Amino acid sequence: QLNTLQVLVIATANQNEVPVLMGTAVSQVSFKKVALATKGITGDVIISARPRGVFISDVFVKTSFRKKNIEAEAELVGVNKAAIIVCKAAIRDEHGVLKKSFSENISVAAADTQLIRLGSQWSNPALWDLDHPGMYKLYLTISVNNQVQDAYVQSFGFREFWAEGKLFFLNGKRINLRPFLEGCGSGMNEIVDARIAGLKKNGFNFSEIWPDNIDERG
Repeated sequence: QLNTLQVLVIATANQNEVPVLMGTAVSQVSFKKVALATKGITGDVIISARPRGVFISDVFVKTSFRKKNIEAEAELVGVNKAAIIVCKAAIRDEHGVLKKSFSENISVAAADTQLIRLGSQWSNPALWDLDHPGMYKLYLTISVNNQVQDAYVQSFGFREFWAEGKLFFLNGKRINLRPFLEGCGSGMNEIVDARIAGLKKNGFNFSEIWPDNIDERG
């Protein structure tokens, strides 16, 4: 079934005036009448939909270099009675080529939310690292009585990071972390990409993002 969605875009938060931000202090913010040189959608548009019955609300992919295995931890929502759920996982690379698949029959109880797990050994995945950040996509489906209830896609990189005393390791190789303290910044993909490229060019390989209470202060 093909559906059409119409989106109304308002280019400003207020139809009468727009803020001019010269800084974060109150005295550095002024307002002017609406007169935009460009209008339209300037960021990502994300459309989300979910089934009426049982659905997958989240998937966490856990990979282990040392154990040579992969595990998918999924949160199920809306199970109204005990049942046997057939979970199937398919992993594809960046070109859409199927690299691995596994499945498991899992007993679930009636509950608003619950976690299910399925996993498999994987001896030869393409590893994610700083210079070659290869990504996979895990396609997870759940079925009851041969009827697909929901499907979920989660991107991930196969890697494992751990510490031994004062030393750090990524995928079995020692790594020296060169941190950079991040501040508040733009969420635009282009700006984020350029910032990461600049940090790597200057030798940084680790960003620190410290929590703050900006949301609590309004």
